[in-house]
Amino acid sequence: MATPPVKAYTIDELCKIYGITRKQFYSWRELFREKVGELKAHKYTPAQVKIIFEHVGYPEDLKE
Repeated sequence: MATPPVKAYTIDELCKIYGITRKQFYSWRELFREKVGELKAHKYTPAQVKIIFEHVGYPEDLKE
C-alpha cells in the first residue's frame, strides 16, 4: 500500500487509513493532542496530518 498523501482528513478518513475505530483514534489522539491542536472545519489540516503521521507512524509502516 502506498503512503496516503498528506492532505486534510476527517477523523473518519484517518480511522479508515489506519484501519482502526474512532474509539481507538481518540485514545491515540490523547498522546498528541497538544502538539496537533484542534480540528479546523471538521478536518485536520495537512500540517496537522503530518504531525499525526510522524507521531503515530505512517500507515504503510504499521501494516508491515
